[in-house]
Amino acid sequence: GAVTLPVLLYVTMCRTFRCLTLGISALFLFGCLCCDRLIGVSASSSADADQQPEQHHRTFQSADATVHVVSNFLPHNLAVQWRDAMRNEWLATTTSSSSSSGDDSSTSSTSTCTSSNKEEDGTCANQASWTYATNNDGNEIVQRTNNAKVRSLENIDARNATAQKLRAFQRFSYAKWELDPSHALVKEMEEAFCSEEMRTRITNIIEDVNFSNHGQHGVVRLAPELSDLFVTQYSVGDFLTPHNDGAGGSWAFVVSLMDGPGEEEWNVDDFGGTLRFECPRNHVKFRQQNGMRRPYQWCESLSPSFNSLLLFRTYSSDGKKITTGPLHEVLPVKWKAAVEGFHRFGVTGWYMDMTDDMPDRFRTERDKMRAK
Repeated sequence: GAVTLPVLLYVTMCRTFRCLTLGISALFLFGCLCCDRLIGVSASSSADADQQPEQHHRTFQSADATVHVVSNFLPHNLAVQWRDAMRNEWLATTTSSSSSSGDDSSTSSTSTCTSSNKEEDGTCANQASWTYATNNDGNEIVQRTNNAKVRSLENIDARNATAQKLRAFQRFSYAKWELDPSHALVKEMEEAFCSEEMRTRITNIIEDVNFSNHGQHGVVRLAPELSDLFVTQYSVGDFLTPHNDGAGGSWAFVVSLMDGPGEEEWNVDDFGGTLRFECPRNHVKFRQQNGMRRPYQWCESLSPSFNSLLLFRTYSSDGKKITTGPLHEVLPVKWKAAVEGFHRFGVTGWYMDMTDDMPDRFRTERDKMRAK
C-alpha cells in the first residue's frame, strides 16, 4: 500500500501534464488556424481593393457620329501610375517655373528637349516636362489659315492673350499645357496605344454598335501606328474652342485621368473644364443652326473623370465623299479647380482607319497640328 500511493500520484501527475500539453497544443493549433483565416481575409480584402473596377459602356449621338464613353478603361494600376507620374511632373515644372524668374511667367530657366540640350543617353539637361501649347506664336496679327502648334515656355502671356482674342472672334484656338513628346511617359503611352492588344480593344468597342452611317459598317481596320498623340493638362483659364478634328485622324480617343484629393469628383459648376458635344443631326436644336452651324447647340456635356475613355469618328472617306466628326469644345477651367487641388489631366490621340483616303490638304493640316 505504501508503494501504491506514490505510483498513483505519479500516474495522475503524468496524465494531468499530458492533458495540459494537449490542451496547449490544441490552443496553439486553433490560434494558428484563426491567424491563417485572418491573414486570408486580409489578403483577400487587399486583392479586392486592387481588382479592376467594373466597366460601363454607353453611347450618344453627336451630329452624324456615335460617341462611345467607357468607364474604368485602363487597368486600374496603370491608370493610377500614369496619373501620378503626370502629377509629379506637373508639380516639378510649375515649381521650377515659378521660382526661376520671380513674377514673370513668360520665361523660365527650363527648356524643351532639343538637339542642342540632349545628352548622349537621350535625356535632356534642364528640361521642362510640361510646356505651354497654343496655335499661335503671340503675334497680334494672326493669319486665318495658320494653325501650327507652338509648344514652349517662352512668350506665354502674349500667346495666351492672342488665344483669347481668337476665341472671342470665334476662330479655332486653344491654350493648354502638354507633356514634352520626348518624355518617357509619352513614349510609354504611344507604345501602349499602338499595341495589338489595345487596337483590338478599341475595335471591339467600336464594333459593339451596329453602324449604318458615316462609312462605318461594322468593319474597322486601325493602322498599327497612331496619327498623333499628346498628353494634356488644362490649367486655370485653359480652353479649346469648337472644332471637329477632321484632319487629326479617323478615330479620336481621349482618356481622362482627372486628379483630385481623395475620392472627390470634379465640380463642373465651380471648376469649369467641361467637354461639350453638339446635338445630333435629327435634334431640333441642330436644325436651328444656320449653314455654318452657328450658334452652336450643345446637347451633351462630360465632366473630367478618372480613367474614362471617349471614342468617336472624326474622319471618313470613300474617295468621293469626306465626312468629318462632330463639333466639340473644352470650356475654360476656373481658378477654384487649382485652389482645391484638382488637375485636368488627359491623353488625346487619333487612329487612322486603313480604309480611309485622306487627301493632301488634310495631311498638310494634320502635320501642322501634330504634337511631334
